[in-house]
Amino acid sequence: MYKHFLQTKRELYIASRNCYNLLIKKPYKSYCKIVSSVIKEAQILYYDNEMMNSTDKIKTLWKVINLETCRRASNAAIEFLNAYGVIINNQQVVAATFNNCFLSVAQCI
Repeated sequence: MYKHFLQTKRELYIASRNCYNLLIKKPYKSYCKIVSSVIKEAQILYYDNEMMNSTDKIKTLWKVINLETCRRASNAAIEFLNAYGVIINNQQVVAATFNNCFLSVAQCI
């Protein structure tokens, strides 16, 4: 369904991109507003449907919020650490090195 809207939008853009005549650019701008409003309305209907069919509403709500704000869950683990010129691959040693560093900072305060 969206393909047709986007294809028409692209055709209008190509026709109006190198032209400074407002009579040619006006249909493109108005069509862009229409497409944007249709997409927003479709998103609202989709998310309303998701919430209505959900068993855990809070979890679904946060899932929608994270999707819309482009936040993804990341499990960024530190695979290695260069401490004092030595590369450390062992996760327990990396954790111990961080702990020692933070403890030494706390003692200096």
